[in-house]
Amino acid sequence: MVVQPFPGPGAQVQRSTAGGSELVWAPDGKRLFYRDGQRLVAVAFITAPTFAVTSRTPLFEDVFAVAPSPHANYDVSADGSQFVMVTSIESNQLILAHNWIAEVRARLAAKK
Repeated sequence: MVVQPFPGPGAQVQRSTAGGSELVWAPDGKRLFYRDGQRLVAVAFITAPTFAVTSRTPLFEDVFAVAPSPHANYDVSADGSQFVMVTSIESNQLILAHNWIAEVRARLAAKK
């Protein structure tokens, strides 16, 4: 996969080494994440004087659902430290969790 300045001009820069899918920008705009098979990879880059990849770091491997292009089946937290991922698509049931933050806080408080 490649990145290219928009609207241009500028050259395409290879951001993955062997393909990849489900590109997601970090909320801070300083990293890109993508899937490489069952691995999630973080790409660090610089934008000046031109766009260049400075590192590609495999973060973890897991079995999570592959998304139909061009969407990703995961997202990144605001601080870029956590991910939410779709791990199974065996059911067509939708579960809506209302006020789930309160539930998480209660469970974390119980562990202390």
